[in-house]
Amino acid sequence: MGKLSCKKRAFFFAFTTVYLIPVKLDLISHPAGMIPRLTQLGGGPVAFEFSRYKYQPRVIEDERRSYRVESDDVALWIEGTAQALALDEDIAFHSRVYLKNERIRQIPMIDFKGHPTPEDFHRVKEALAAFQINSFEIFDSGRSFHLYGMALLTQEEWLRFLGRILLINLPGGEELVDTRWVGHRIMAGYGTLRWTKNNPHYQKLPTKLQEARFQC
Repeated sequence: MGKLSCKKRAFFFAFTTVYLIPVKLDLISHPAGMIPRLTQLGGGPVAFEFSRYKYQPRVIEDERRSYRVESDDVALWIEGTAQALALDEDIAFHSRVYLKNERIRQIPMIDFKGHPTPEDFHRVKEALAAFQINSFEIFDSGRSFHLYGMALLTQEEWLRFLGRILLINLPGGEELVDTRWVGHRIMAGYGTLRWTKNNPHYQKLPTKLQEARFQC
């Protein structure tokens, strides 16, 4: 895992096949718009973690190259890196946040299985409230919704959070939280959610939904 300096970035792009796709982040609708809120929660400045990866269905461990990016550089880094992705690559945002003195905290994330209804969110909010998470942002990624809790958890709290969100799924009911995603994230030790739409497998760029839609 490496921090990308300007010098390294220039070298990297010089030897990467570049697919010039128009990339200019809309910070109102894109998940990058959360960065100032999360930075403030961490007592800023902080560093966030990202990866470049290739989607591979039904694999236990996916291939990723991880990077640490300072909070002030996130938007520029995403825009630049997105233009240098190979055809089947995408960028994922990780739950790990690096605070001062290298302390690590985790952003609570949920990858849903499909599109939960406002009624489903009664159970979701109960799970969030158990960790004093009173605010969240939610994005439509095409096939499913992604949720980010506006909180920073310790590693122990984060593992308990993953266990708690599994209990949102009711016995014999339709799966609401993606259990395979939870299993992968426990094995990796951090959460990930997609921030780009480059691989044809994906339907759309994650787009912010109004939290009011999920107030019951």
